[in-house]
Amino acid sequence: MAGPSESQAVLIIAFGTVGMLLMAGAIVLFGVFYQKKMLQEQLQRQLLEADHRKKMMEAEMQSRENERSRLSKEIHDGVGVMLQALRATTLAVAKNSSSEDREELSQQLNEITETVRRMAYDLMPASLEKFGLAETLDELSTKLNRYNPAIHFAFSHDGPARKLDSRQQLILYRMVQEATTNAIRHANASEVNITMLWAPSLLTLRVADNGKGFQYPTPENKIHGRHGLGLYSLENRATLLGADLKFVSNLPTGTLLTVHLPLHG
Repeated sequence: MAGPSESQAVLIIAFGTVGMLLMAGAIVLFGVFYQKKMLQEQLQRQLLEADHRKKMMEAEMQSRENERSRLSKEIHDGVGVMLQALRATTLAVAKNSSSEDREELSQQLNEITETVRRMAYDLMPASLEKFGLAETLDELSTKLNRYNPAIHFAFSHDGPARKLDSRQQLILYRMVQEATTNAIRHANASEVNITMLWAPSLLTLRVADNGKGFQYPTPENKIHGRHGLGLYSLENRATLLGADLKFVSNLPTGTLLTVHLPLHG
């Protein structure tokens, strides 16, 4: 039968073991909670940095759009009026010239006036605020067909339209503008289709061409700056919208750009 000293030793060992286990558990719990806190702080920093970047992009985009609007108005109201006055004066001075010379001069003045109007429209289409995105994209398609006869542009939309605010409309318009410009300059396409698909809680905007496609930049290329400005602009605008942007480039059969914009309210 164990004596008192042996019983005390067993109790001491038992309490010591329990104490060590409790201490080890406390250390583990402290480590878990500390790591969780560090992860939460890191996540909070990342969210703050992302919010700061978004605000900076928003401010930069708004500054550019304000300048575009100002230039568009100056071109339309200032240069346009001066061109009309110049046209009247020039044709009056040239009234004694031959009909062929007057016709050629009139054609050149018309081309200059049309170029100036196109510049004003590209900077800020007046129809966007007056008639909305669908009508403006239809108008853009018509203008692109006129100025790019080698490429057929088509616009279509389906589903009951939902109201978009002016910011959403402008960003989506700029994205289509960027995508069609890329198709004209780089894709060697003969067809470009612009499509708006409305669902109760989602707008899907697509720009598809039948050109040669492109190699989408890898994450490493993005990190080292080997990333096209057009793609960078599209990605930034999608971020500002809170939209999902997808590229499908099937070399060499064309490119499909898809924007999914959640609709609220």
